[in-house]
Amino acid sequence: MGNSKGRIDKVYDVVERILFENNVKHLSKDEEFKRFSFEEDRENKHLDVIIKAYEDAIVVTCTYPFKVQSNAIALVSMYLSTVNYYSINSSLKLNQSNGDLEYESLIPLCDEKIDDTAYMWKDIKDTIDFALDHYLILSNYSVGKLSSEEKEKYTWLLLSSFDAINGEHINYSQLVYGTAGFKEDFFWKKDAIESFDRWVNATKEWYDNNLPFC
Repeated sequence: MGNSKGRIDKVYDVVERILFENNVKHLSKDEEFKRFSFEEDRENKHLDVIIKAYEDAIVVTCTYPFKVQSNAIALVSMYLSTVNYYSINSSLKLNQSNGDLEYESLIPLCDEKIDDTAYMWKDIKDTIDFALDHYLILSNYSVGKLSSEEKEKYTWLLLSSFDAINGEHINYSQLVYGTAGFKEDFFWKKDAIESFDRWVNATKEWYDNNLPFC
């Protein structure tokens, strides 16, 4: 393959040619770190995109310009875990300290593909398209806009978590693992609602005992 630096320089040059050939706007280059950055705007959605060249791959990183509200972190995190479970060369990340979201995809480049500009550009565009798709869903999730089916499923999941937080009232004879057991089952719904009621009562009791003037 030749020396590593020469290979990275070649990948960097190919990416630069692709971006210029496809008229990418607001393009910035960083030759020292072998990366490019630009913005992607589509239907009132905006992404900041970085492409970094490596010896046998490029990595496309799309950063979302909105921050996840703190009361939606659990909901968004469950969505991220589902997306990442089915991903091989990509990941959707949440910085829980500041709410930033980032979608990243690794595009491997063998010798036959390094000069295949159509292949590389398609994968770059696919990554941006996937990021924008997730952007739209997460924008809705972060403000509580879900379908009735999704809202019911996530409500059940979050309510059932109160048992784990409280560390009690766990029915070990009916334990299920993963999300396979979260179906439209009356007893499961009943357990989740009762769990939430117990949490509400325990929270109210704590406030009554510790903050009597509130």
